[in-house]
Amino acid sequence: MASLRQMRGKWYARVQYRKNGKAKEKLIPLRTSEKKPAIRRKLEVEKYEKDIKSGLTFDFPWLNDEGLTSLKERTIGETVKDYYSTRRIEGIKES
Repeated sequence: MASLRQMRGKWYARVQYRKNGKAKEKLIPLRTSEKKPAIRRKLEVEKYEKDIKSGLTFDFPWLNDEGLTSLKERTIGETVKDYYSTRRIEGIKES
Protein backbone atom coordinates (compact mmCIF):
# COMPACT_ATOMS: atom_id res chain seq x y z
CA MET A 1 0.00 0.00 0.00
CA ALA A 2 1.34 3.41 -0.95
CA SER A 3 1.78 6.01 1.75
CA LEU A 4 1.71 9.80 1.72
CA ARG A 5 4.81 11.86 2.38
CA GLN A 6 5.09 15.64 2.53
CA MET A 7 8.36 17.27 1.51
CA ARG A 8 8.94 21.00 1.11
CA GLY A 9 5.21 21.67 1.25
CA LYS A 10 4.27 19.24 -1.57
CA TRP A 11 2.76 15.76 -1.27
CA TYR A 12 4.25 12.56 -2.72
CA ALA A 13 2.97 8.99 -2.94
CA ARG A 14 5.60 6.65 -1.55
CA VAL A 15 5.70 3.09 -2.90
CA GLN A 16 8.07 0.82 -0.97
CA TYR A 17 9.28 -2.59 -2.13
CA ARG A 18 12.24 -4.97 -1.99
CA LYS A 19 14.51 -5.77 -4.91
CA ASN A 20 17.20 -8.42 -4.47
CA GLY A 21 16.70 -8.21 -0.71
CA LYS A 22 17.29 -4.44 -0.59
CA ALA A 23 14.62 -1.95 0.41
CA LYS A 24 13.67 0.42 -2.42
CA GLU A 25 11.17 3.23 -2.71
CA LYS A 26 9.63 5.15 -5.58
CA LEU A 27 8.29 8.65 -4.97
CA ILE A 28 5.53 9.84 -7.26
CA PRO A 29 4.90 13.60 -7.13
CA LEU A 30 1.24 14.40 -6.48
CA ARG A 31 1.77 18.09 -7.37
CA THR A 32 -0.42 19.51 -4.64
CA SER A 33 0.16 21.17 -1.30
CA GLU A 34 -3.29 20.22 0.04
CA LYS A 35 -3.91 16.90 1.78
CA LYS A 36 -7.40 16.05 0.42
CA PRO A 37 -6.42 16.08 -3.28
CA ALA A 38 -3.23 14.24 -2.30
CA ILE A 39 -5.28 11.41 -0.78
CA ARG A 40 -7.40 11.11 -3.94
CA ARG A 41 -4.29 11.01 -6.12
CA LYS A 42 -2.64 8.45 -3.84
CA LEU A 43 -5.63 6.16 -4.40
CA GLU A 44 -5.02 6.43 -8.15
CA VAL A 45 -1.35 5.51 -7.62
CA GLU A 46 -2.39 2.48 -5.53
CA LYS A 47 -4.30 1.06 -8.52
CA TYR A 48 -0.95 0.71 -10.33
CA GLU A 49 1.19 -0.11 -7.30
CA LYS A 50 1.90 -3.72 -8.28
CA ASP A 51 3.09 -2.60 -11.73
CA ILE A 52 5.21 0.20 -10.22
CA LYS A 53 6.90 -2.34 -7.95
CA SER A 54 7.70 -4.49 -10.99
CA GLY A 55 9.56 -1.55 -12.58
CA LEU A 56 7.02 0.08 -14.88
CA THR A 57 6.74 3.88 -14.96
CA PHE A 58 3.44 5.71 -15.40
CA ASP A 59 2.36 9.21 -16.39
CA PHE A 60 -0.53 10.07 -14.10
CA PRO A 61 -3.25 12.61 -15.07
CA TRP A 62 -1.76 15.39 -12.94
CA LEU A 63 1.66 14.86 -14.58
CA ASN A 64 0.60 15.27 -18.22
CA ASP A 65 -1.54 17.52 -20.41
CA GLU A 66 -3.90 14.80 -21.67
CA GLY A 67 -5.36 14.12 -18.22
CA LEU A 68 -5.01 10.35 -18.68
CA THR A 69 -2.89 7.71 -17.00
CA SER A 70 -0.47 6.17 -19.47
CA LEU A 71 2.51 3.86 -19.41
CA LYS A 72 5.83 5.60 -20.09
CA GLU A 73 7.86 3.79 -22.70
CA ARG A 74 11.56 4.31 -23.32
CA THR A 75 13.72 2.69 -25.94
CA ILE A 76 17.28 1.63 -25.31
CA GLY A 77 18.39 4.29 -27.79
CA GLU A 78 16.70 7.06 -25.79
CA THR A 79 18.30 5.80 -22.60
CA VAL A 80 21.78 5.66 -24.16
CA LYS A 81 21.33 9.16 -25.63
CA ASP A 82 20.36 10.56 -22.20
CA TYR A 83 23.29 8.77 -20.60
CA TYR A 84 25.84 10.25 -23.00
CA SER A 85 24.36 13.75 -22.78
CA THR A 86 24.61 13.56 -18.98
CA ARG A 87 28.23 12.45 -19.21
CA ARG A 88 29.03 15.38 -21.54
CA ILE A 89 27.45 17.82 -19.09
CA GLU A 90 29.57 16.33 -16.30
CA GLY A 91 32.70 16.77 -18.45
CA ILE A 92 33.37 13.06 -18.96
CA LYS A 93 34.52 12.07 -22.45
CA GLU A 94 32.88 9.23 -24.37
CA SER A 95 34.93 6.05 -24.33
